[in-house]
Amino acid sequence: MLKIEGLCKNFGKMEVLKQLDLTVQDGSIYGLVGINGAGKSTLLRCIAGVYEPETGSVKLNGHDTFHDEKIRKKIAFVSDEQYYPIGSTILTLRQMYESLYDFDHDAYEKYMNLFELDEKASVLNLSKGNKRRVALVMALSTKPDLLLLDEAYDGLEPLVRYRFRQVLAELVEEG
Repeated sequence: MLKIEGLCKNFGKMEVLKQLDLTVQDGSIYGLVGINGAGKSTLLRCIAGVYEPETGSVKLNGHDTFHDEKIRKKIAFVSDEQYYPIGSTILTLRQMYESLYDFDHDAYEKYMNLFELDEKASVLNLSKGNKRRVALVMALSTKPDLLLLDEAYDGLEPLVRYRFRQVLAELVEEG
C-alpha cells in the first residue's frame, strides 16, 4: 500500500505540493489529471524517492521511499523525460538494469516480443515511441511493487497502447 501524509514539496519559494494526503491500495490503477504545472510529475518523483519532501511522508508498504534504498528498488518510475547514455543499446540497458534491480529475464523476453524490439538496436536512434517502449520493457522487467508512469502513452501508437493496457490489466489480476 502507498500512503502519503502531509506531503509538501517546494522549489525555492514556489510551493508545488501542499499538505497532500493519499492512500493507494495494492492492485489499484490511479491516474493523475491536472493542468501543466499542477505538480503531477513532482508528486511522482516524490513517490519514487527522487525528490525529498520538505515535510510529510511517502511510504510504500510502511517504508519511506526517499530514505529506504531497498524499497526504491521495488518502484519503477518511467519519467516523461527519457534519458539514455550515449551509445546505449537495449542490451546494454538490460545489463545496467540487471546490476541495479531484481531483474526478471522471462518478463524481459515477454515484453521485448510484445513490443517488437531488437536488443541490438541503438536506443538513441529509436523513435520517440520506441524509446518509450524500451522504458516500459525495462520497468516491467523489474517486476515492481509500484509502477509509476509519467505521460504513460506519450509517443505510443494505438496498437501499442492497447497492448500496454492489456499488460496493466494482467498485472492487476496477478496481484
